[in-house]
Amino acid sequence: MFFKAAESFGASAQGTYLTLETTPNGLASRAERLRVNHDGNVGIGVAAPAARLDVDGAVKVKSYTVAGLPAAAAGAGQVAFVSNEAGGAVLAFSDGSNWRRVTDRAVVS
Repeated sequence: MFFKAAESFGASAQGTYLTLETTPNGLASRAERLRVNHDGNVGIGVAAPAARLDVDGAVKVKSYTVAGLPAAAAGAGQVAFVSNEAGGAVLAFSDGSNWRRVTDRAVVS
């Protein structure tokens, strides 16, 4: 884990960023895996994250059955994979009141 200067340090300029590096099995040199920029953007496999979370690669979210979904009221913006929705497996999001299919915004059933 490294903490680095993001700019030339001075009395009023002390920007920093954080990186996490690992060494792959069988190799001797490190590679950066995660970065938190001075603005709080997080990159996984991305050296210059352009959003709050910027991921280079697939993202896995927890899988639920319809009956096992957490309460939608627990927070708008949650994302879940629903394995047994009526039309088949779907990616869903919470709008704060209901779980909705990403594809057509219909309520998950």
